[in-house]
Amino acid sequence: RYLRGRGVFSRVVPTGRFDPGAGTWGAFELATRYSWLDLSNGGIRGGTLGEWSVAFNWALFSNLRVSTNYGLAHTGDRPGVDSGIAHSWVTRFQVDF
Repeated sequence: RYLRGRGVFSRVVPTGRFDPGAGTWGAFELATRYSWLDLSNGGIRGGTLGEWSVAFNWALFSNLRVSTNYGLAHTGDRPGVDSGIAHSWVTRFQVDF
């Protein structure tokens, strides 16, 4: 949720808190994004960088979340340098007090 009056995002509040015995699993979110960056400026020929990322978020309770994110980055347009790719995988456990 976005709180317009304060200009901030609030925490996710699952309608069904994590309770496997009751058949509720919290809230799930799946997101994807593409980012692109031009790394050249003036005499600097840095090329370009693009990245695809996919994220999965699981809010077990309103104050406990597990997030995982996979990223695939690729570089290009650099004279005399081969293009390259990088893979990243990040997982985070977040507790809000």
